Amino acid sequence: MENIWITLITALIAPVTLAGTAILWKYLEKRSDLRIKSLEKKLDKTEGENRRNIGVIYNTLSVLLATLKASRVYIIQPHPLKHRQYISVIFEVDDIGVMPAKTRIQEYPIDRVPEFVGELSARDFIFWKNTNEMKGVRARANFINIGTESLFIKQLSDERNDWVGSLVVDYLHKTDIAPDYARNEMAEAAEKIAFIIPEI
Repeated sequence: MENIWITLITALIAPVTLAGTAILWKYLEKRSDLRIKSLEKKLDKTEGENRRNIGVIYNTLSVLLATLKASRVYIIQPHPLKHRQYISVIFEVDDIGVMPAKTRIQEYPIDRVPEFVGELSARDFIFWKNTNEMKGVRARANFINIGTESLFIKQLSDERNDWVGSLVVDYLHKTDIAPDYARNEMAEAAEKIAFIIPEI
């Protein structure tokens, strides 16, 4: 008799349990699908935002190139940001026929140009009327090899005021642009791009 009760209870509970499991499974599946769709929308939004930010960066560099009558305008970025082992140029706009600086400054070890990187990370604005004024023989040689004669450099910092890169306006000739004018134009540009530059 006892076996009959167990069989009867099992026969009654099993369909309810299976139905409950099926309902739970459908609920979890639907919830998972919603989560996946939410993540896809977020990813699409992030990709769109990144494309828009990159457009803003290149537009800002192009305006500086024209406004300051430069040969090249680019951003030198340290990477990885936490350990700062290298510097690279990813974003650059050049005048017609000018060799890009990024051909010389790609994953360049910081320990080869410590004086140069030290100045970039410590000073808000630098003007070298002539590359001979630069500290560090190797850094000076690299800029001479790409034809640089004069440079304006504006530091880019994050919200904690840590150095995240440098905006560089590069001339293949001695420039007659007033340093104060260049500083103001570059400060405006830095405000537009400092917080949207993607990490390398």
